Amino acid sequence: MEYQNESEKKQYNKIDPDSEKIIVDYMQKWINKGKIERNPFAQISKLIPYSAKKICHHWMNKMDPKLRLVKDVPFTLQEKEYIVEWVEDYLNSNNKIISWKLLQSKMKEKFGILRSRNDLKNIWYVKKRQTTKRTKNGNRVNIESVPSVPFVPLIENHFFMRNYVSYSLQPPSYPESVANVMIMENFNYFGCISRPVIPLSL
Repeated sequence: MEYQNESEKKQYNKIDPDSEKIIVDYMQKWINKGKIERNPFAQISKLIPYSAKKICHHWMNKMDPKLRLVKDVPFTLQEKEYIVEWVEDYLNSNNKIISWKLLQSKMKEKFGILRSRNDLKNIWYVKKRQTTKRTKNGNRVNIESVPSVPFVPLIENHFFMRNYVSYSLQPPSYPESVANVMIMENFNYFGCISRPVIPLSL
């Protein structure tokens, strides 16, 4: 199915309140009966127009009454640090796919709170984005530290242009990254000139 926009897609994928009530009622009966059925979500999918996978995801991240969602109970600093350390150790053990289900159970054992898997993912990916951003910023050239190119009046441009290539490609003892910035500044400068160059009268 094609969606007109992202809002329409989210609205379509959202489980309606009547279906949510059916999920809650069925899961409560399933718990009271001792969780005999191996996959209650497959049975629920026969009652409402959603897949077993979607119903399971919705229950595990939003509707399980034992959950403590971050909007109601924010993460503590200790929880955040534990999540980051656990995921890093898990990935360093040559595991390519993070087991959020396992982390969820470990969090429950350590802190006595059942967190949604989505909330756990958010903590990790926010930390990952911050680390990536800091790494990228550390490799950038600080434009303010680059020596400025001497200003050349328009009427003298025709003299400067003759030696421009050799000047730009061989900057006097600047690091390569700084030299590249200087070259681009010169190209941008001449690229912005819209008036014809006026040669000096001899």
